[in-house]
Amino acid sequence: MALYRDAQFLLSGNIALKIANDIEKRKRRQHKILYRSRNLRGEFFNLYFDVRNNEEDFYDYLSMSRETFDYICNGIRSDCNHRVTNFKKPISVEERLVLTIRYLTTGTPFRKLGVPFRISKTAIASIVMEVCSAIWNNFNEIHMKFPSIEDFKEIANSFSNKNKFPHCCGNLDGKHIRVVKPQLSGSMYFNYKNYYSIVLLAVSDSDNTFRIIDVGAYGKDSDGGVLSNSKFFQELNSGNIQLPPEERLPNSDIVAPYVFLGDEAFPLKTFIMRPYPRTQATGNADKSRFNFKLSTTRVGIECTFGMAASKFRILLKSIETSVDNSIKIVKAVCLLHNIIIHRDKREPELSVTNNQLNNNFGRQTDRTGCKRTWLIKSSNVILYVTE
Repeated sequence: MALYRDAQFLLSGNIALKIANDIEKRKRRQHKILYRSRNLRGEFFNLYFDVRNNEEDFYDYLSMSRETFDYICNGIRSDCNHRVTNFKKPISVEERLVLTIRYLTTGTPFRKLGVPFRISKTAIASIVMEVCSAIWNNFNEIHMKFPSIEDFKEIANSFSNKNKFPHCCGNLDGKHIRVVKPQLSGSMYFNYKNYYSIVLLAVSDSDNTFRIIDVGAYGKDSDGGVLSNSKFFQELNSGNIQLPPEERLPNSDIVAPYVFLGDEAFPLKTFIMRPYPRTQATGNADKSRFNFKLSTTRVGIECTFGMAASKFRILLKSIETSVDNSIKIVKAVCLLHNIIIHRDKREPELSVTNNQLNNNFGRQTDRTGCKRTWLIKSSNVILYVTE
């Protein structure tokens, strides 16, 4: 009798397992049917060619002009063009780029994006990484080439003309980019805002384009820690990155170096200018005016982050990939931001709220003893800037 019950139990278990396997197979078949109809019902084949007939519709769909899309597509074609095999026809470069741009501009997760495009989550993840890497490899030296001394002088001249702040080689700031918690990372990526992130450290120019970026610092790091650990700062501090030599300010006998503008969270260096602490500026008209002028110039980096986040919504959401892939995505977004500004020359769009953009570095108290370097000795530069 016991043997009979054991056999009956095993039989019922096998039946349950078979039913579960059948259900799983049925789901896979349904997915295969979904993917097989991609050429007939996929979003690319049903929508892309329609919106391409109208420039405004195309821009609303992909946040760039047709000419810019074709420019990028032709630039990455050699890296993303796959061979036709006996088993299947590969996904075209155009579809790969459309899929990637839609992911970056909407922030839609891979799984949800796979339904309208009728492509599996795994394939989408692979395509996005491939395209992001190709964009960076093919356009980095064109649209985000590291500035030379002559380039820094051009940037400074532009700031001087537009913002009336001399010798500014760029605005310096950082932004926390949300990521899912990396495995075995502990609290390394957990920031003071209580979420996991990597840090985008960037220098922008007066045209709101990124000139230098450093991506991937731990979210837990302080502002000064992110900067001091960055390759950019180390090269700058060691003298391997050359800024223009100090010279007289326009229409003045004051000699001053070229600097990057940062907020009070950054250290004061001969190549980094930061505002006076509030305790020093309060009640001092010259220092208050200097801080105001520096702040109104440096706000350009906030506008640059805002423009990028408004167009590429992935920056406002948690990137659901590994840290290495998240870095590739952020670098591609910054580069695409530059490409669109350089080629489309449209008015910037800012449609995100202040709360959404409030992911930049936190503020810290001054730990440098509040000492000004010789850059602003005798308050000459303060008086010059605030005239």
